[in-house]
Amino acid sequence: MERVKRITALLLSLALLLPLLPATALGAEVEEETFVVEEADEATAEETAVDETAVEEVTTDDTTADEAQETSPESSVVEEAEEDEPSEAEETGEATGVEDADNDEVAVVAEEDIATVSDVVASGTCGDNLTWVLDEDGVLTISGTGEMTDGVSGDDEPTPWYRYRHSITSVVIDDGVTHIGDLAFNMCDNLANVTFGSDVASIGLYAFNYCESLSTVTIPGSVTTFGYGVFQYCSGLTKATIGSGVTTIGEGLFSNCTSLISVTIPSSVTSIGRSAFNECTSLTKVTIPSGVTDIGKYAFYDCTSLTSVVIPDSVTSVESWAFGNCTGLTSVTISNNLTLISDYTFSGCTGLSSVAIPDSVTSIGYGAFENCTGLTGITIGSNVTGIDGSAFGGCTSLTQITVDPENSQFCSEDGIVYNKEKTTIRIYPAGRGGSYTVPDTVTSIGSNTFSGCSLLTSVSIGSGVTKIGDYAFQGCTGLTSITIPGNVEEIRPRAFLTAQV
Repeated sequence: MERVKRITALLLSLALLLPLLPATALGAEVEEETFVVEEADEATAEETAVDETAVEEVTTDDTTADEAQETSPESSVVEEAEEDEPSEAEETGEATGVEDADNDEVAVVAEEDIATVSDVVASGTCGDNLTWVLDEDGVLTISGTGEMTDGVSGDDEPTPWYRYRHSITSVVIDDGVTHIGDLAFNMCDNLANVTFGSDVASIGLYAFNYCESLSTVTIPGSVTTFGYGVFQYCSGLTKATIGSGVTTIGEGLFSNCTSLISVTIPSSVTSIGRSAFNECTSLTKVTIPSGVTDIGKYAFYDCTSLTSVVIPDSVTSVESWAFGNCTGLTSVTISNNLTLISDYTFSGCTGLSSVAIPDSVTSIGYGAFENCTGLTGITIGSNVTGIDGSAFGGCTSLTQITVDPENSQFCSEDGIVYNKEKTTIRIYPAGRGGSYTVPDTVTSIGSNTFSGCSLLTSVSIGSGVTKIGDYAFQGCTGLTSITIPGNVEEIRPRAFLTAQV
């Protein structure tokens, strides 16, 4: 019986000690809490001793229960100690310090992220797989793969960045971009620099239209196709280099680039499109590669600083107005394979003094050399079969036109052009003034024969003439007297349009 009592007392003591183990394990990590636990341990030890004595004296289960009940105040103390235990975060100062350090690092990163974001003015998408970012320095970067979406003419905002167009100073097209869209950078008037990626194959119409601050441009060899007017009205552009992948210089490519002085055209080019260099008034020299076969309408129109042009023998077609109004042009060499000098091709080239028309030419069009006021003489080759009467109209310095004697359709006498039989007068040099008598062998005065002969003062038409053609004396502003014989049967309308008689 005594042994049972001792075992019971021991078990009760253990039961009282078990809740104290976690607090004790905390040791010296937290001094205040440990102090409380130690006091609880001492109190518990004393109570244990009392319990052991009490157990020895207790002879019944009721007495044991009463003794157990006496230990409840100490249990409360232990529970309070447990409540005062530090949390996991407070158990070690080092752990808390590390966490605080991490928090500080996170805060720094966040600040850096915010700073980075603040550099971006705007961003978005501009194609199925393309994005754009405009930073606070005015750099617009296009990234991704594939084609840029074309802008739509007439839209208030044809491109996503159009509202920021005045802030854009530089454009970077990353590798992977294959197409620059229509109107992409239209009217970005402060754009000064463009970097093309190596994968750009095509540039849409008006892509850099009115980029007035752009001074130089180098088109990479990957580009093969241009839309209309890509660099039109880039009034600050002074130098342009076209890459070796280009075969056709697109229509209006550099139209109205009034500061363009130099342009490099690669040997790969076979065609120069309509208005390609129209009104490039500062362009002084251009070398047309030997592989070019055709030059489009208005291609070099109004290039007033251009002084000389060599049209290589590879060229078989030069369209109307191609070199019209090139007032500074003093020398031109025409391809030996050109068959047609089109309407107004060299009209208004006031600096030209002479032109050699090769034997390959078979036709000279309307106004081909009209108003070339510096032209003094011209030779027409043996194979020319068609000459429009106004081809040399208004050439007020032209006094002599010579036709190759081998020509089967025309002949010249005293610098005047007739048909081979001398029955029709075809061209009267506009540089001749004073009076003129039409020979009696002539039966017809052709259309535009005296067109632009402003120095001519009087004309006596021979008795053999029966017909006066359209615009025959158009623009003869100095003509004060004309004698028309009674045998003239037909005078076409507008025969004397703007003439003073």
